[in-house]
Amino acid sequence: MYINDGKPTALWNGLSADLFLRRCAQAEPDEAQAMSHVASLMHAGEPVTSEEFEAARRALLAVEKRLIKNYTGEVKLNRNGQPIGGIHPALR
Repeated sequence: MYINDGKPTALWNGLSADLFLRRCAQAEPDEAQAMSHVASLMHAGEPVTSEEFEAARRALLAVEKRLIKNYTGEVKLNRNGQPIGGIHPALR
């Protein structure tokens, strides 16, 4: 099964090919491979299988979880307990 019914897309479920590529720099080699593969298919307009996309999504989440865990700076929160600006400083 393909994402977007096999039609070309650079954005799927809020995750863009550019986001996958940006996170590759902070990823482990296997995570980077999964993300860069999907990003290259998306940029080339090739169909992406749901399995490939799910592997890249899991890799992205693992990288972001590790970045947040290893962040040592201060995280300023709004009155609702969420990071100001809506995104954790480690992910900016």
